[in-house]
Amino acid sequence: MLREQHGQATCVDDGLRVLRPERVQVGRVVDERRHDAPPGRHRNSRLGGHRRRCYRPRIVELVRSALVIQHEPDGPAALAADRLVHHGFDLTTLQVLDWGSTLSDVEFPDPLSFDLIVTTGSMHSVYDHDRIGSWISREIDMLRSAHAADTAIFGICFGAQALCVALGGTVERAPSSEVGWIEVESDDESIVPGGPWFTWHDDRCVLPSGVADLARSPIAPQAFRSGAAMAVQFHPEAHRDLVAGWMSKCDDAYFVERGADRTVMLDGFDRNGALAEANLHSMLDRFIDEEVGR
Repeated sequence: MLREQHGQATCVDDGLRVLRPERVQVGRVVDERRHDAPPGRHRNSRLGGHRRRCYRPRIVELVRSALVIQHEPDGPAALAADRLVHHGFDLTTLQVLDWGSTLSDVEFPDPLSFDLIVTTGSMHSVYDHDRIGSWISREIDMLRSAHAADTAIFGICFGAQALCVALGGTVERAPSSEVGWIEVESDDESIVPGGPWFTWHDDRCVLPSGVADLARSPIAPQAFRSGAAMAVQFHPEAHRDLVAGWMSKCDDAYFVERGADRTVMLDGFDRNGALAEANLHSMLDRFIDEEVGR
């Protein structure tokens, strides 16, 4: 999206400075000459033997907008949102659910109003229509419309699964859970670094025909891409405090059942957090460069 501002007129003496067209860049001033006098005449007087012409600077500012679909109050885009702000995005956050509720009548906006849509994780399963049927179909429909219009989409965990369904795939219970730190097998680590990544999921994507995974674990596809959309099963947006909040809502039996250890999960941020964040930057930066506003 472009915003245009006009500054004060500036006079330039021909022969003293040559104005050259410039490429429009974010926040750059682009010279726009304005000739208000009739052809062959100049409304300004000569100065020192040179004709004096006036132009008005035109500031063309490229403002990129992102919609963050946050399913629960404690499921923000976190580090991913920070990176989008770093790249100059205006963020709009749509929170789908309130604390303790699975019902929502939230209206999903027109996806064509945004340059990028980020859809985040959730404690729910995409296929659990008994619990989240009041809204999940509407989100999937929105993602399908966005994909058809070539709007960039970045899906995380539950958001990846919702995108998978929007593309014609399905989501199923995984043979076992992945909770903690993992490495993934990546076809191209310049697109999806191999890790380590923090992950927390019980379900997995079954990708539709024509959509191949970019990275995988023995349990599930870990990343895929289709058109201007990309999704990851792990949680690149997560940081230690965010995960500690998620863990506080689960009892010890939950982690024992999934073969996970609270201490190991949190200590992993001390060992791996800085590298995981750098990997997020690398992955998201490339995706933005290639797909946003193309």
